[in-house]
Amino acid sequence: MIYREMNLDESYHRRTVVHFDLDAFYVACERELNPALVNQPVAVSQYNPHGNLHETHSSEIEKRLVVRPLSETVSNRPQSHEGTNGSMIAVSYEARRQGVKRGDRGMDAVTKCPGLFIVQVPVKRGKADLTMYRRASNRIIDCLLQSILDFPVTDIKRSEFKVEKASIDEIYIDLSIPVDLMTRRIHSIGDRDKTNTIAPSDDAETVSNLQLWEHVIHHAKEVGGTSIGGIEIMTETTRAANQLSKNEVRKGSKFQTFENTLDAGSQKWWDRPLPEWTEIELHLACGSALAAFARQNVQTKFRQDSGDVFTLSAGISSNKTLAKLASGLKKPNQQTIINPADEGALQKLFHPMPVSRLRGLGGKLGEGVMTRLKVATVGDLAQVPLTILETEYPTSNEEEKSIASHLYEISRGICIEDVSERTIEKSMSSGKTFRGALALSAADEATVFNWISELLGSLLERLEDDYDTNMRLPGLLSLSVKLVGSHSHASKSCRAPSNISHESFYPLILKLYKQHCLRRRDKIQGITITASNFNEVSHGRGSILNAFERLSQVSSQGLINSSGAIHSSKSENPDTMPHQISQSEENIATSSPSNPDDGKTITVDRTQSCQAESKVRSKASISQFGKKRRQGTMAIENWFHPKKQASLESKIKPKKTVKEDDSKNQKISGTCSLRYEDIDQGVLAELPFHIQAMVRKEMRQLKPKRL
Repeated sequence: MIYREMNLDESYHRRTVVHFDLDAFYVACERELNPALVNQPVAVSQYNPHGNLHETHSSEIEKRLVVRPLSETVSNRPQSHEGTNGSMIAVSYEARRQGVKRGDRGMDAVTKCPGLFIVQVPVKRGKADLTMYRRASNRIIDCLLQSILDFPVTDIKRSEFKVEKASIDEIYIDLSIPVDLMTRRIHSIGDRDKTNTIAPSDDAETVSNLQLWEHVIHHAKEVGGTSIGGIEIMTETTRAANQLSKNEVRKGSKFQTFENTLDAGSQKWWDRPLPEWTEIELHLACGSALAAFARQNVQTKFRQDSGDVFTLSAGISSNKTLAKLASGLKKPNQQTIINPADEGALQKLFHPMPVSRLRGLGGKLGEGVMTRLKVATVGDLAQVPLTILETEYPTSNEEEKSIASHLYEISRGICIEDVSERTIEKSMSSGKTFRGALALSAADEATVFNWISELLGSLLERLEDDYDTNMRLPGLLSLSVKLVGSHSHASKSCRAPSNISHESFYPLILKLYKQHCLRRRDKIQGITITASNFNEVSHGRGSILNAFERLSQVSSQGLINSSGAIHSSKSENPDTMPHQISQSEENIATSSPSNPDDGKTITVDRTQSCQAESKVRSKASISQFGKKRRQGTMAIENWFHPKKQASLESKIKPKKTVKEDDSKNQKISGTCSLRYEDIDQGVLAELPFHIQAMVRKEMRQLKPKRL
């Protein structure tokens, strides 16, 4: 084995990243609903846009099973295109072995595999409904994360690892911190005999650390069957799978088959005595043990009587690029380690790969790199000097990492991209493609607007579910339109409304559509509505309502006068204050003479105005929130404008305060205002954007000017 010199003090080299890939995920979801499909050749198809587009719910199993094997005397080939000839979006490994691939049409797939079951995705609003698949993905991720926390003889905390959901069936987990803690414990065992058995003289800590090492080896080797990339003795099938292009991997191949035995090279690697292990190898071993334990728990939890439903493949390395490469080496239901310090492993596994398999090089950039530099494989790219790369891909911004540096590093297995903590989508989209004769005419606005309404309805359903789960609202709304003959979408954006309702979103979407200025002769090939820039809606201590409650508490101790200064109430008659405070529990009272000639004070009820803004916290009131905007705007504006508040008070019917003992009676006058430094930016972010804009304008006036 040839090892490169690596500085373990650098956090990059100490990282342990796992990439989990759900095997034939859409098929697995259908098998969970219909266990009769387990271990059968199955494909999930997109609906046929030329066929019947009646809505089908995910629970309608028989209705969605559009093709099933018949007796040998009856052909299984579909007799018509309607409802059966959609494109395959997922193919089980049993069907892949018979040549069925993603993208095949239903009739072609059945020709290749006469015993094939084809299940159509649920249809809603004239398009695929992926709700059941998204929910299944979330359940599996929850199980994965809980499994890591439950690994034996450890005390791993959720805050110690980062999780990035890359897609509906892919997830990265950075296990560097828990793995580092595990490795330190294993190091403390010291040099022992080759069996690392527990001795009677061992103290409790040593016994616990030895048990941890036993669990690591057991789960990584026996349970996970973890192969060591570049060391294992690869079969012809494995070698062929490694040389597949990115597109071939995506579509599926007959070379992706399950091998249930650990190769001799990997077996020998795992059987070494502890003193022979390097620190990098210990990190990778601990990471693979956690991955194997999590995969096993998912497999067990969702297992049906007829067999396994959800299985995962995993890759373990020091960065996202190598981890993703490793997870694709042996599929399904297997995992592989790639040691970034093993030059031989990189040359054997990494260099023969097509350039298009690298992260970020699967599209036009990758095609341009291969054409421009005349390279085909990662090994070819690794031979190109950095000076040539910098000549071909210069950068004008020194602070920005250049494409040349990225190509140079990625071809050598170096990827410093962090795993970003993200388990929920950064954006949500609802779109539809109208190909060929299905293209929409821009002149037929009724049809176009109807589709926009349907797409918006799908998006709003997701936004409502997301609000219930994650307490957040989108800040940006976009509409993308692709015309026939165009290579890209044209997009227009605007601020998203603060209430989730069709009445609020639909006029904005129509306004964005008109901004595209389509000609009557234009043909529309695609429409996509996207919600993004999500903001969490604060609750609890940081919410708007609690901000006013805190202000009420401050007012009970000291009154804020019109100049912004807080006056202590200690000098006031103590017997008069409880009456004022008890009243402020229901109203944030602002007392001001309605008429200079009389001594009456009036109490302005501000509670409703702050409740109007805080009601966004409940789903039931989201649709009504827009109706209170005007009221909410006035309330916020009056809060910052003492003069406007006084004017408003003069129009309100006077309301006498609680009568008090004449000897203790003290009238409190003056309007309520805030200083610049009293404004909580976090609370301000909760407000609807039109109110935020008004408040920020007032804040600029309140902000002290520099001398």
